[in-house]
Amino acid sequence: MNPYRVLLAFPAGKEDTAALIKQVLTTRFFSQEQPGEVLRVTDAAQAREALAGCQYHLLITDVQLPETRASVVGEGMEGGLALLQSLEEAGTSLPSLLVAGDPGARLYQAAQELTDCRVLPENDHFHLSLLKYTEKFLVKKLYRPGQPTAAGYALKEAVAPLPARKIANINITINLDQRYGDLVEGHYRIQGFNFNFKDEGLIRLDYETLLQLKEKSRELEDLETWPDWEKKLREVGADLSSQIYNQIHKGNKEFTQTFLKVLEKVGTIENTRIRFILKRETFPVIMEALMDDPLRAAPLTAAEQKFLMLQAPIYRRVDIPIDHAYPLFAHGGNNREPLNCLVIEAEAAGYVPKIDMELQELTSLRDETDWLLQHLNDLKLAGSQGEPSVNIGEIFRLEKTKVKAGQKFSDRLKELLGQQSPWHLVHFAGHSLYLHQIVGGELKGKGYFIFPGLNGEDHEAVEVSVLSSYLRPSGLRFLYLGSCYSAVTEFAIELANNLIPAILGFRWRVADAKACRHTQSFYRHLFELRSVDEAFLQTRREMHQEDPQDRTWAAPLLIMQVSD
Repeated sequence: MNPYRVLLAFPAGKEDTAALIKQVLTTRFFSQEQPGEVLRVTDAAQAREALAGCQYHLLITDVQLPETRASVVGEGMEGGLALLQSLEEAGTSLPSLLVAGDPGARLYQAAQELTDCRVLPENDHFHLSLLKYTEKFLVKKLYRPGQPTAAGYALKEAVAPLPARKIANINITINLDQRYGDLVEGHYRIQGFNFNFKDEGLIRLDYETLLQLKEKSRELEDLETWPDWEKKLREVGADLSSQIYNQIHKGNKEFTQTFLKVLEKVGTIENTRIRFILKRETFPVIMEALMDDPLRAAPLTAAEQKFLMLQAPIYRRVDIPIDHAYPLFAHGGNNREPLNCLVIEAEAAGYVPKIDMELQELTSLRDETDWLLQHLNDLKLAGSQGEPSVNIGEIFRLEKTKVKAGQKFSDRLKELLGQQSPWHLVHFAGHSLYLHQIVGGELKGKGYFIFPGLNGEDHEAVEVSVLSSYLRPSGLRFLYLGSCYSAVTEFAIELANNLIPAILGFRWRVADAKACRHTQSFYRHLFELRSVDEAFLQTRREMHQEDPQDRTWAAPLLIMQVSD
């Protein structure tokens, strides 16, 4: 069998990282049945020489790779990126992993412009990211029996599949209607996937603390420039964790012990799926702020505790009867049914009479939808040329120029959603608003999507209940709401009630350019990983890595209305 050939281009002085990569390759991907070779070079000149003399299947390089042995390695040097860019320009590129200590948005964008290149941040998840992308480029891409890829680097013989990944599904149900005195009774259920494990029980939480968490979470929704937003988010996470991991109540203690036990079986927190099942009363609480304090061995200070949402997929289910429709890629992405994609570009800067508000222009809106359409079309073209890709069907962008004279934008959208062929993926880019007031001592509110008005004036404010009714019969399997406040309680409950199986929205106001960047990251991961929750996690990590002080990484919320 032909051996894997991997070129490792790392500067002298980074021996620990280079040794770790070589160890992972050797122990996980090379064997007697599937041999492999790793060549280590220490500068770009040596890498070019090696590539000219032999065929390699994967290039792993450090961003600070020097050009020659005599070059000085220093901060700001990007010799590794320059090497990959030069190979791309020469038409000799190959799948590559670009290792960087602290990659910023510019580096991610530069890597995205290269063929089959992924950035690997040197963080707590480096080992797992290395495994994931090495498997993607070596196993999944190279091994297509008898069918070389367009780039010509496929091997001829199939390889034995990797062992099935063990996943622990952790469901936590918390609803205020299960109140007994000062306590709320919740329920947990932990079940293994690809291994035999099952446990469930009751947990108890303090009623008044949950009410305080609701109020603190709502305060965070209103923060725009408050510099202490992450401190406040950590306070929510600490209070929530103290309730769920509480060691006084027997059930909570058993839950914590079972969580630790299942972690030993799956190996890492990333191999868990944490789902909160909630009703309207508890939905506003930022459950995603749950921390990892008791899941790590040593006692941790508040600063050392980490958000679980940066380590594992955390999502929600609205606690209502669910339909049997499944989200995109619910069965691993092997369904070859054409995936029809509708992109709604709702540019509506200006006055909205129904809500008596003037809305600002979203300057990155067109960039967002242009990028998404190009990405979808690239996937469709790759599929038509025999490349391993999702099967993209119809692609349509609804914008104000595609609405007939005298027709409302909302009416045109209703026509599209009511057509015979289903829209499996709908992406909304534009304004959404949640307006509330105190009525009879209770907080009441309505959510609106804003659509362009006739002749670009007097834009429409369409209630979320109306759009939900349009979406319900459309065959929709995933809805991406690229707009502010699109994941507040009223939006989420209404959309879930209309049987939409998967919804991604934002709980807070998000900067226009950041929303565009989130879209790019999410869809790139979605079609690579063929998993909505995995893509959601990787995008959150990427946004956090790029700018941990910006609130965008904490704003997204994923709802998946799927059964156990």
